[in-house]
Amino acid sequence: MKRKIVVLKASKVAAMADDLGPTTQEAIKRGLYEAALFGRTAIIKTSATTKPRPYATGTYEAAWRVMKSKDGALVGNPTLQSFFVERGRRPGKRPPLDPIIEWLKIKGIVVDGEDSEKAQKAVAYAIAKKIGDDGTPARKVVERSLPATEKFAKYAVQREIDAMKPPTG
Repeated sequence: MKRKIVVLKASKVAAMADDLGPTTQEAIKRGLYEAALFGRTAIIKTSATTKPRPYATGTYEAAWRVMKSKDGALVGNPTLQSFFVERGRRPGKRPPLDPIIEWLKIKGIVVDGEDSEKAQKAVAYAIAKKIGDDGTPARKVVERSLPATEKFAKYAVQREIDAMKPPTG
């Protein structure tokens, strides 16, 4: 038996929802919002178990937000590092030194010497050069969180639709 794979674009799902009526649309939106909350939690849990963990100040994990939208909900992270955590960084241009110096301070990596600021810049430069030469690997935190989130979304939307039906019996 052949299985047929169906891919629906968001615009097509929205058009289908338009045919269902406002009550069903609202149920779907509630389910999708609940799934977005689940997704945010799944992303944070995945991040916490990622090796090496993308965590220095906690900004990346704390910045995940869920926002209601016209068609349901969105999960997003406005921080610059969220892009690099997900996709990595290709070799090429070196990153700026200031965030690396800040990272050294947060991690408690102290550079002693006559001119510790100069030494700290030298360490940050070496790290930036290494990143520029080799790049950084993609952590794919969101990508690895999607299967569980999609599964929960189906459950949450179905539960909301089922809650609309009058009890039988």
